[in-house]
Amino acid sequence: MMISEIVESPPVHGFFLPLLGHLGELLPYHHPVTSPDPQQLADRFEKTMSKFIDFLLSLSDDKWATTTDAEGWPVAVAAHHIAMGARFTSDLAVHVAEGGEITWTSEFIDSANEQHAQAFAEIGPEDVIAALKEQLPEVSAKIQGLTAEQLSRHVETPMEYGSGPIHSAGDVIQKMLIDHIEGHLESIKTTVDA
Repeated sequence: MMISEIVESPPVHGFFLPLLGHLGELLPYHHPVTSPDPQQLADRFEKTMSKFIDFLLSLSDDKWATTTDAEGWPVAVAAHHIAMGARFTSDLAVHVAEGGEITWTSEFIDSANEQHAQAFAEIGPEDVIAALKEQLPEVSAKIQGLTAEQLSRHVETPMEYGSGPIHSAGDVIQKMLIDHIEGHLESIKTTVDA
């Protein structure tokens, strides 16, 4: 399946989430969602995304083209993966908060990630930074628009993910959004600092 087919024909409930990845080795920061407070999660997301953007802004042009050790993608592709994933993850969190289920598999997500890497292989730093900055307020607003009750709503069948099973909308935000950004940030730092 081509990435254009995935975007045009999302497989589940009108949402597109394959750009997130099944990257257990990249997600060492699992923070349990002990208090599903929308503002706290939004603040944590904003802080994490801002840290990611600030780090990327410090990179020289040649570092953007460096292939990351963990993902096997250029830094620009890995960073764009975060920008795309932030939007789709926040959509998934809203979907789960409204009572929807998660039916994606890690194989499907991995395949779509590879298609994304190929489709955006030539993306430049300016476009990546613009995409990340665009997603920051939009995603934060989606998180803040949820209630604590919605964030606590559990899915019937949890999705296995690198940093642990996804049981609720709060888990989607913490594990598939915030931890995901932190994991890729560490991977990129390790690569460019080597």
